[in-house]
Amino acid sequence: MKYLLLSDLTNLPYSKIDKFLSHDFQGEKLPNIDEAKEIQAVQMRLALGLTSPIEEMHNMGLDVVDVLNSQKKYLEMLKDRGLTMNNLPVTDEQVDDTTNEKDNDND
Repeated sequence: MKYLLLSDLTNLPYSKIDKFLSHDFQGEKLPNIDEAKEIQAVQMRLALGLTSPIEEMHNMGLDVVDVLNSQKKYLEMLKDRGLTMNNLPVTDEQVDDTTNEKDNDND
């Protein structure tokens, strides 16, 4: 990016390089061959402390903030309709916990 901005190939100002570099690009990931085995492997890595949920989401090509926002929206939609998730009622605390996770991720 630095050399592109210094070249004659673009009209973008070099003074905004920090803005251009602030994004985290996630390329397309190949589909897993055996989803069940991959999920077990992720669970094992998490249990052993070899990875984090954030790292695993990045490995899948997912944006953590998008995932958390989607989870919060899903929980709110369930609660608004009086529906349950995993046979348990969705509570205000679950929706608030998802909000806190999103806020902490942005720190």
